[in-house]
Amino acid sequence: MENKDSYNIVVDVDDTHLDFQDFAQTSALNNNILHDYPAPQTHQPNPVANNEPTSSIWSIMFWSKYFNVDTSQMVKRCTMSLQLDKEFIQDISAENFGPDLWGPFWISTTAIYSIFVSMIISSFISDRLEKPKGSKFSLLALSSAFLLIYSYSFLVPVALSFIIKYFGVSCSIIDVLAIYGYSNTIWVIVPILCIAPYSMIRWVAVAIGFTVSSIFIFRNIKMISERSNSKLNPVIIITIFLLSMALAVSMKFMFFSYAVVSK
Repeated sequence: MENKDSYNIVVDVDDTHLDFQDFAQTSALNNNILHDYPAPQTHQPNPVANNEPTSSIWSIMFWSKYFNVDTSQMVKRCTMSLQLDKEFIQDISAENFGPDLWGPFWISTTAIYSIFVSMIISSFISDRLEKPKGSKFSLLALSSAFLLIYSYSFLVPVALSFIIKYFGVSCSIIDVLAIYGYSNTIWVIVPILCIAPYSMIRWVAVAIGFTVSSIFIFRNIKMISERSNSKLNPVIIITIFLLSMALAVSMKFMFFSYAVVSK
């Protein structure tokens, strides 16, 4: 007869297949691809970071964090680019606010709009001061502005980042994109100055744009190389200044070269 007080013993055996898996490794891999350095680790987990998508870099949600920047932070970085502030590279570091791509996109688009408006106003002034010859503005010029500015702002820094890595300097593609994007802040102002119907003023304005933009890029790329304890190769320095000069000269002759002849 079975004892009523008898009971069964249940043994809890761990299933090795159900161990906790760290899905953050996927995110770390993406960070290594884009930033060339591991994501910073903190002692206290960030609940927001834990909810971030850990899928492929082709995911829209993965890129959304680079567009999550407030207006005050973006204005601050624009000001730093005009002042050639050495703290810019520190401001976009992972230990602080991190780089963003919304600023570079917004600044590049605003620079194109500034060129568009300045060309219309310049065409109006030219027609008023010259014998009537019709408007000199065309949609082809606007398309050229889109192609020139966006190529310089996004294609050039990606290519340059691979060149920098080729010469042994550890750098982040996102950082280089941010540097080039914010360096275009001066090119929002230059077209406004080039409305003046005087060739000398336009040349001076373009020269200022080239100087501020190229020095800002050079300083920050140099600081990236110093951060990785590497020496910046002269080829990279020459490439930076030549590309900046090519942009400045192209903008001068494509958009700011109208002549005025008195009636």
